[in-house]
Amino acid sequence: MFKLIVVTAVLLAVFMMRHAWRSASPEERKQLMFKWGVGALISLLVLLTVTGRLHILAAIFTGLLPFARRILPFVSLAFRHIPGLRNWANGLPGKFGSAPQQHQLVTPLLCMNRDVLTQKLSGVVVAGLFKGKDIDTLSVTELLELLDQAHASDEDSVTCVESFLDQKVGGIWRQHYQRGNYSGASNNQSQSPSQDGMSVREAYDILGLRPGATDKEITTAHRRLMQKCHPDRGGTDYLAARLNLARKILMELSR
Repeated sequence: MFKLIVVTAVLLAVFMMRHAWRSASPEERKQLMFKWGVGALISLLVLLTVTGRLHILAAIFTGLLPFARRILPFVSLAFRHIPGLRNWANGLPGKFGSAPQQHQLVTPLLCMNRDVLTQKLSGVVVAGLFKGKDIDTLSVTELLELLDQAHASDEDSVTCVESFLDQKVGGIWRQHYQRGNYSGASNNQSQSPSQDGMSVREAYDILGLRPGATDKEITTAHRRLMQKCHPDRGGTDYLAARLNLARKILMELSR
């Protein structure tokens, strides 16, 4: 019975691992290899303990220890001089699930990090009006002001702020941002969205949806963006109005 349980568990684990491996990106596969290696070692220790054969592993380890001491210098040398091994090792996660490797970009205005797995941006403002602030804590209005500062600074800073805005609220901010002349909603609030007009394609783009989205998808996207763009949460009346108009157009279209 015990053997049957073990075989069933192994087959199930192999099936799940195969599925995870096929759907993983190259970077994620490095993470999986590390986790599976640790999991296999722990499983082996548990199995040997339950079956009363842990002493076998201890004997093998003791016997291999002298050889390991001789081989270790050669392994270290290989990692230093073989690029493939070094790059593979650098791609492994830190101990006990520490943060994955990040790419850093430092500009005159920002110090930005991009997670190599999720591609999520984070960072700190290092100069200007918002110096010392975490970019994640800035409201949409403040980010647009920061974008003005970036245009006066350098192109790398502009790219970073634009990418972070896209990550935070999608492309909606581009529709009313005016370089060097942003002052919240003052320039646009007097124009209602109905006066501006909005095509169906623009409505889909604003909510980050594809044509044919269901009512549930429209409502979910609208709610998610409103949580970020509402004036009470650091957004503007104009952004909130554009989101409401986009939702209205798409909901009427689906009827």
